[in-house]
Amino acid sequence: MKLALISLIRDDFAPPLGLASIATYLREYGGFDGTRIFDANYEDVLGEVENYRPDVVGISAMSHYYTEAINTARRIKEDRDVPIFIGGIHISSLPSSLSPYFDLGVLGEGEETLLELLGLYEMKEELPTEFLRTINGIVYRENGGQVNTGFRERIKPLDKIPLIDRDFLNRKYFRKR
Repeated sequence: MKLALISLIRDDFAPPLGLASIATYLREYGGFDGTRIFDANYEDVLGEVENYRPDVVGISAMSHYYTEAINTARRIKEDRDVPIFIGGIHISSLPSSLSPYFDLGVLGEGEETLLELLGLYEMKEELPTEFLRTINGIVYRENGGQVNTGFRERIKPLDKIPLIDRDFLNRKYFRKR
């Protein structure tokens, strides 16, 4: 399975460590080797995602970038009919703002939630709502309304989270300035 994780934050002093943590966790605990981070600091995200042809897309967004995240999801949906998730502080703080361009929002820590979601998608080749209801830490639409499964418990012990594999990050973050 190919997973595209997108960071829209444009700050070359702030690598997308949260996405790298998720990618590392997914590889460690789920065997998902097809994860790639697309970083707006250093690449044309839409063009690169189109070339990558992912099966699933995850976008991380703070409130400042939420409109851009919606527009990015819309453009990806126009090209490919794949599940698109939104994560990050905006949707975690304002789950009611879930745009219809996102299939669901990931609330809080995304490592275990994404592991569960990708396992479901890999098994069913879709995301049936009867299964989504059992996954803590998401918000999604069902029957014209919104379902919020609440936050999942934080990962314990914290040492369960592997050290971030920085190979997921653009090397330009580590150049001498």
